[in-house]
Amino acid sequence: MKQHIDSLRSLRDFLVEDRRNLVTSIVADPHAAGEAAGDFMNLQQFIDVVERAISHEQSLERPQGSWPPKPPGGKGMQPPR
Repeated sequence: MKQHIDSLRSLRDFLVEDRRNLVTSIVADPHAAGEAAGDFMNLQQFIDVVERAISHEQSLERPQGSWPPKPPGGKGMQPPR
C-alpha cells in the first residue's frame, strides 16, 4: 500500500512541476496564454484527481471502527429515555 501512495505522490509532484513550467511559459509568451489556459485547467483537474486518490489511499490505512467508540461492555450511545 505504501508503494502505491508513494507512486501517487511522485505522479502528483511531477504534475505540479509540469503545471509550474506551463505557468512560466505563459508568462514568457502572453500570446499563447489562451491556448495554455485550457491545458492548465486540464492539468489542474488531473492533479485534483491524484490528490483525492492519495487521500483515499491514506484513509484505507487508518483503522476502521465504529464512531462513536463503544464503551467496554456497552452498546455505544443510546438515545435518551
